[in-house]
This record gives sequence, C-alpha cells and structure tokens, in this order.
Amino acid sequence: MIIKQIDNTILEANAQLLKEKGSVFNSPDWLSLFVDALLHFGIFNGDNKLIGTFHIYKTTMQGLKVLRNAPFMPHIGLFADNPAQSVSSSISYEKDLLTQLAGTISSVPHSMITISLPFYYKDLQPFIWKEFKVVPGYTYRLKLDASEENLLANLSSNKRRALKKMEEENLRTELTTDYKLVESLVLKTFSRKNKKTEEDLLNKIFFEFANEQNSFAYITYRNNEPVSTAFCIHDSKTAYYMLGGYDQENTHYAAGVSSMWNCILEAKRRKLEVFDFEGSMIPEVEQYFRDFGGEIIPYYTINKATLPVEIYLKLKRRAYF
Repeated sequence: MIIKQIDNTILEANAQLLKEKGSVFNSPDWLSLFVDALLHFGIFNGDNKLIGTFHIYKTTMQGLKVLRNAPFMPHIGLFADNPAQSVSSSISYEKDLLTQLAGTISSVPHSMITISLPFYYKDLQPFIWKEFKVVPGYTYRLKLDASEENLLANLSSNKRRALKKMEEENLRTELTTDYKLVESLVLKTFSRKNKKTEEDLLNKIFFEFANEQNSFAYITYRNNEPVSTAFCIHDSKTAYYMLGGYDQENTHYAAGVSSMWNCILEAKRRKLEVFDFEGSMIPEVEQYFRDFGGEIIPYYTINKATLPVEIYLKLKRRAYF
C-alpha cells in the first residue's frame, strides 16, 4: 500500500470506485466545489491500483497554515477497499493504512492540523503514536429500515407533539427545489448566530452541486410564509443533514421539526439506508438531534500543532490540544 497526492484527472477516471466505495463527499461533483483549496490523496495497492482516497483542506488563519476538513464536510472522506479475509488481517491492514495516513498528513507543511475521520475508523493508535491528540465527537445516525410508524414512535414525545400541532397552527411542509428560498433562510440563521458565512461556497452547493439525484430540501410555511427549511445531500446509502434555517420573525417550533421529519421520510422514500444528522457538540443542538431517535455514534478528530502554536492552543482550546 502507498499513499500519494493525486489530481482531479485521477478522481474523474475512478468516479465509479468513488461512487461504489466512497460517500457523496468523495464524488467529483462535490470535490469540484473547492477547486484548488483541496489536497487530494490516493491510496494505491501493490499493483498501483487506486483503492481509496481522502481530501484535506488547506487554508490560513491569522497567518498560520492550517489543514482541516473542507467546509461542510464532516470528515476528510477517507475510504480504502480492505482486501483482508480474517479479522486479524483486517485490523492489521487498517492499522497500516492509518499509520501511513498519519505520516502523510504530518509531512504536509502546516502550523496546525485538525481533521476528522469517518465514524467507521475506530483504531486511532497510529495517530497517538505520531503524537496527535485524539478527541472524540458524536453524531446521530438513524436507520431507515423501520416502518414510518416505528420511526415516528421513536421520536421524543416533544417532537411527536410538535408534529401534531401542524394542522392547528396552520403549518404545512413541502418538498422544494427553490434553493434561493432555502439559502435565504439558511443565511438568516447564520447572520443571527454571527456565524461566519461562506456565501460563495453556499451558492456553489445550492446552484452548482444540488440536483434531484443527490439532494433534497423541505420548507415549512406558516400562513403561507416560509418559516423553516432543512437541506440534505446523499449518496446511494446515506442522507446527510447539511443545512437548516428559519425566519426568527415568523418562527414556530413545530416548523423546524416538520422540515427535518419530512427530510427523514424523503430519505426513506429514496430507499436510503441511513439518515446522518451530522452531530454537534453544542448541548442544545445535540439534544435536538437526539430527539429524532437515532443511534449515537462516536467519531474522532485528530489534532496537532507546531510547538509554539500548541502552547497557545493549550490555553485557548485545551480540550482539543
């Protein structure tokens, strides 16, 4: 096995592999949103055949070179086809992969590294041995093989009550392709929370990437005025809650619940297997996602910095460095 940097032509030539083995975050259409800001790496077997990829976003913060997940990506899109037949061989193969990955990432010029791995990579010893700090995070993943009635029954009582209020509160929820309206609600929420907005990238996601084959969105209306939205992207197996927003001037708790609930049902109608809420470590957001009945799943972020930067970060972000 060998890991080396690759370009877009190799990604495009292996689009079928990326589709079958990777996720939507490995697809050429998604990766093209980031142009030259992403470093693409290929994982090759002994026959020099591409068997996996990952992607690292390079940026600068206060003059420091930072390597991280690309914006709106929950992880670096790591996957590699594991050919091992036995349990022990499979563990050894994965450990070798992550050992090489740790070395490759460390060799890229940087002041700080903070990246996440997909949840199915659980053995992070190679990163600990390379003096990374490994920090757990959590997401909720909801399996969609249950009936709609069972999915509803697994919601918290608060969420079920909210959905029952839809008719009496004159609310309705509709599937939409009006991404201008979706984006406007998202931007209102970003502005209200003083959250940094990358409007150019949002525009690319909504108007260059999103289509009926890889995305869907719902809007909830109150008295015929748009109140809230939820927007998801997906591959052949998993829907990912990507963005949401609401109008604070006309908000209603049930509106956000209904937008999300209808996205879950849409994912089920599209015969997807899992709905991933792209979890948060913010307590109130975690609680909101938890109430939809998914399974809590840990994933890991790996962090590293040059010594002067690490000393500073230990004071400012002790939990992560």
